Amino acid sequence: MRTASPPDASAWQALRRRRFLMSRWPWRALLHTVATSVVWAAFMIPALAVIVPVGAAIDRLAHGQVVAAAALLLLGLALGGVLLPLLASPLIALDRWRARLVDPTPLPRSPRPPADPAHWLRDRWLTATRWRETGYLVAVLTLESIVLAGVSLFGTSAVVLMAAPFLASRDDPINVGAWHADGPASALLVAVLGVLLLVVVVYGWTAGACLQVGLLRRTLDAHRSEALAEELTRVDASRTRLLESFESERRRIERDLHDGAQQRLVTLAMGLGVTRLEVVDALGADHPAAAGVATAHEQAKVLMDELRAFVRGIHPKVLTDVGLVAALDQLTADLPLPVAVSSSLDRRPASAVESAAYFAASEALTNVVRHSHATCATVSVSRVDGEIVVEVTDDGHGGAMPRPDSGLTWMADRLAAVDGTLEVSSPPGGPTVVRMRIAEPR
Repeated sequence: MRTASPPDASAWQALRRRRFLMSRWPWRALLHTVATSVVWAAFMIPALAVIVPVGAAIDRLAHGQVVAAAALLLLGLALGGVLLPLLASPLIALDRWRARLVDPTPLPRSPRPPADPAHWLRDRWLTATRWRETGYLVAVLTLESIVLAGVSLFGTSAVVLMAAPFLASRDDPINVGAWHADGPASALLVAVLGVLLLVVVVYGWTAGACLQVGLLRRTLDAHRSEALAEELTRVDASRTRLLESFESERRRIERDLHDGAQQRLVTLAMGLGVTRLEVVDALGADHPAAAGVATAHEQAKVLMDELRAFVRGIHPKVLTDVGLVAALDQLTADLPLPVAVSSSLDRRPASAVESAAYFAASEALTNVVRHSHATCATVSVSRVDGEIVVEVTDDGHGGAMPRPDSGLTWMADRLAAVDGTLEVSSPPGGPTVVRMRIAEPR
């Protein structure tokens, strides 16, 4: 059982089918071509202000008048530079509307010009977008000239040839090259030739309409790609500003806690220590007051240690003052397993890179301590092809893999914020290798 083929979505698709001539697309393309003649006439009139001086320049050059030719050419180019960018946008707006006759697929919109006069002038004559539209205008007016001339010439010829049986006679034959149609049989053959020529003309005006719409789509797609690239640049700059603001805020919190709350807590712990000694001397070590002061002193020291660890987790001061390797040395010194830190860096990376690398390595080492059952680990830092590479290796049981809300996923997200990547190799039985790559800003 034969199934019906899906309808063609555009004239270009229909053009490659056998049933093209029986579809609606030749008529839609013809309507597009008829509208093209109106648009061509409307836009060619102001374009003559550019064409006439350039044509006159060519004529003067042919007669050896080089100075006059150069002056006319400069005049034509100057007028073109002023007029063509103004004509391009309305032409594209009209062509977007007409393109639906040939290809109903929506086309991207041309970017809106700024409302501010100064920015409007700059957008109109000093941006690649408008000059790309100008190139489209020149190309499409040239293409339309060729299509309209071809359709007019060959279409008229096809109609005349098809009318040969009614026009030909022995006294007034129709000549096709060296062939004379002066009778019914020969005139019928000429009519068949006219039908074939008309078929070629139908394909020709449809192909011309498709080519014009293709040029328009390519032009507008380039606009969209350019706009997306600009938007991506703005997003990247915004992300960089947010990261810098975030890191600055972390440093401020670390500094306020280190210089404020931590120092006051140290003073409190020292005061409790002195009071503890005085209470013991005055009331004895077994007195309830001495026990209470001793408990408060011990709790103050524990709280001081916790606050110091918390401050270091926010943003270690050594990371800012000395650098990544020193901060990793300080971090691994407090871990319950031996960790060897090595580095081949010849200079410090950017602060944002150092911060991202430090906290990612810290999370990797936390995973080693909590989940891997490892007996030792290594951390290496290097610079490879403009990237900072931090590699954390342990001899644990392996099987680590990123999961939603896991530490590895958090590391990958944090690294992605600074154009970094995370690679994890953790076969069952180990070893586990976590490699972090962060591109250095240029």
